[in-house]
Amino acid sequence: MSTYSDSKDILAFSMPELSCGEDEDGNEAVPPIPPFCVPSPKPNLLLSKLPLEVLEEITRYLSESSLSVLSLVSKDCCQLARSCRFRSVRFDYSIPQSHLIQKLSEEAREHVSNNGSTASPSIGTCFRRLRIPTDCRDVSETLEDDEMEKRASQTYSLFFSDYLSSLGLILARALPNLVYLDICNHDIPLTRSFFNVLARSSVQHLKLERVYVDEEFGIVLPKALAHRGWPLRTLHLLIWWSQSSGKHGSTAPLCTSILKLCAPTLEKFAWTSPPFRGEDHSQTLAKEVLPRLVQLRELVLRVQFSDRFTIKWLELPQLESRLKVLEADGDERSFIGQYLDSCGTIRSLETFVWQAIGLNPNDSFDFLRHNSQLSKLSIPWSQSPIALDEGILPMLSQSFQNLKSLSLTWNENSISTTALQLIGTLRGLQQIHLSTGRRHGRIHDWAIKHQEMRKYLKELRHLKKLAFSRDSYEGRQGFENDYYRSKRPIYRVTLEDLPGLDEADPDKQTDIIWERQHRRRILAEADDYVRVLPRLEWMYFGKIRMAVVNTRECQGRHAVALSQEIDDWYQLEGMFGRDTDDF
Repeated sequence: MSTYSDSKDILAFSMPELSCGEDEDGNEAVPPIPPFCVPSPKPNLLLSKLPLEVLEEITRYLSESSLSVLSLVSKDCCQLARSCRFRSVRFDYSIPQSHLIQKLSEEAREHVSNNGSTASPSIGTCFRRLRIPTDCRDVSETLEDDEMEKRASQTYSLFFSDYLSSLGLILARALPNLVYLDICNHDIPLTRSFFNVLARSSVQHLKLERVYVDEEFGIVLPKALAHRGWPLRTLHLLIWWSQSSGKHGSTAPLCTSILKLCAPTLEKFAWTSPPFRGEDHSQTLAKEVLPRLVQLRELVLRVQFSDRFTIKWLELPQLESRLKVLEADGDERSFIGQYLDSCGTIRSLETFVWQAIGLNPNDSFDFLRHNSQLSKLSIPWSQSPIALDEGILPMLSQSFQNLKSLSLTWNENSISTTALQLIGTLRGLQQIHLSTGRRHGRIHDWAIKHQEMRKYLKELRHLKKLAFSRDSYEGRQGFENDYYRSKRPIYRVTLEDLPGLDEADPDKQTDIIWERQHRRRILAEADDYVRVLPRLEWMYFGKIRMAVVNTRECQGRHAVALSQEIDDWYQLEGMFGRDTDDF
């Protein structure tokens, strides 16, 4: 049996994989990747008889150590292991990754000199997703103290300048199968040459998050590529002007050139602003004729526009044959809000996530009124009871017959009986999320009344998912807004609280007793919901995720906890709003 090894390869196998958020169980989730690339194996290799999709499924069950062993069997097996290991990578400035970048740069130069091929199997062909953070803190977190002092003696700008030059060469020549690219930048402006190279890459899904520029420019493609444009399918755009440059400038030329090249192929487009607002960070486009977004299915507008031209370019009413999902901030006083109210009905629209802060009870809510065909509505920011109880909910109750998913948050510490009565009339709902009180922090000031909730929600006979967040409960001394932090036992300690307690850390025994009592309390409330909601499958409240199961032991349907500990489950936004995997 022949062996094939490369010391840099083995070293690179120890690199951390790209972190892409968490799945519903709290584990790191990697976005869907197309079938990975392997070279044509030898005819006598048994693995060659399997379809690529089957090989990919098999390799999902291999550990890191197993992949390392597989890479030593033969050149073909080495490339198979590489294709699994390098399909999703995050450059973190560590020493092993410096070796990897050097190896990719060598491959890129070999591609140039050998008409696009390499003498030995290529690592670069295995890349499908790449994340490139360029924050100075990413350097300091991955280096040993002595190496950190050495790097700190150099200017960060020089370091990143050299680094990005290498990345430009790699993107242009060494990663022909790269599909996903995330670039997160906090400190160093990206250059004209880097963007020109980026537009020539094979990337189809691009995330430019907090990217700085300090010169005005547009992307220019070579004549040979001008006909294809930049065939992106997904684009997240958060580009701003570097204030540290000391110059005044605009991102309009760059944003305009990007959209001019990719607009005809975009299926998902998110345009966002910095988390802090201000005139210096408002966005605009050059007043040019831009291609229409004919393929657009999903649009996110969380951006402050400085003029009406930019928002009008989107021509949302003309996208009604394809646009399914819209997320937008702004009320009637913003350019976005005013434009939406003028759009009328977008018949294809199914999901609307309204990120408005502080809706005015006197607003007309025209956009919502004209789109009563919606099946999913989420208003994540807390709103006044007047806006929700007297404005939004009566409209939903009267006209929104297709509504299947609803998420609302009140800015007081209770939900009125009027609101619950109106929600109870939305008989087609299949999932609902309600919240009130403080949105963040340790204080939970919503003393939820589950009995009252069940009184009105029991009318929702099709309900499958039920979620309450920021809810709190009574302790032994009455209602506690620090209920989850204090963790004081709720009841007198019983035998159910004691198993295994003597083996626990004495300092944590009180916490364990509280968690057991809290879990029993929440599951008992959940069982009461199961009894009145015949189609219920999933619940979240009391910071516990629960499923509904049917077992003989319990003689029917009942709730079971899906997690061992209480947790602030942050996937509610995706479940009840817009699926955020691609953005």
